[in-house]
Amino acid sequence: MNFLEGKIPPVIYRKKNLIYLVVFTAVFALFFINLYEPFNSTEWYGLSDAEYFLYSSLLILAGVFVVVISRVIMYFYTKCNTISYGRYGLWIICEILAMSLIYTFISYSLNENKFFMEVYKISIKNTSLIILLPYTIFTLIILWQEKNDQLENIKEIREGGAEEQRSDIITFYDEKGVMKLSIKKESLFYIESADNYVSIWYRDKQRVTKF
Repeated sequence: MNFLEGKIPPVIYRKKNLIYLVVFTAVFALFFINLYEPFNSTEWYGLSDAEYFLYSSLLILAGVFVVVISRVIMYFYTKCNTISYGRYGLWIICEILAMSLIYTFISYSLNENKFFMEVYKISIKNTSLIILLPYTIFTLIILWQEKNDQLENIKEIREGGAEEQRSDIITFYDEKGVMKLSIKKESLFYIESADNYVSIWYRDKQRVTKF
């Protein structure tokens, strides 16, 4: 089956993780573009540091609004449908285009001397660079956590099964503590003792055996 047609793990669109994604993306983007100023972003429109902070905050709030609307739609959509990798990738592209469009209107209102499509192209590039990084990091984190949870569940099931299995088994040791025989309770017939010896009668492959 084509990878793009494969279904994304449901953990990605769980309600809790969708909320975390919005918060993580907003916080990450705010700190990232203000602390590291990637790609000379302060020179995009010649803004001062204070103006740049307010401008970037407004941009992020606008982006968060788009993401919230998008993920709410995704949450209700996935109640009755599954999403393939290809469709999920297309969904993210639409989010970026929508965020870029809002970003373009904000930018264009500050500098109307530039062509609208020119601003839109720049906004798509910058929005993609800032949004895709937290998206990728968060997705890898929740998938890693999901794998860890699955391994823990498997471990608990195996340990529980082993404990249950051990409770159905009787083990016999000699006077030195060395294990001599281990059989299931249902296979044991009876035990007889004579002086300091013990004889154990049990079923072994449909035969009555004495040890």
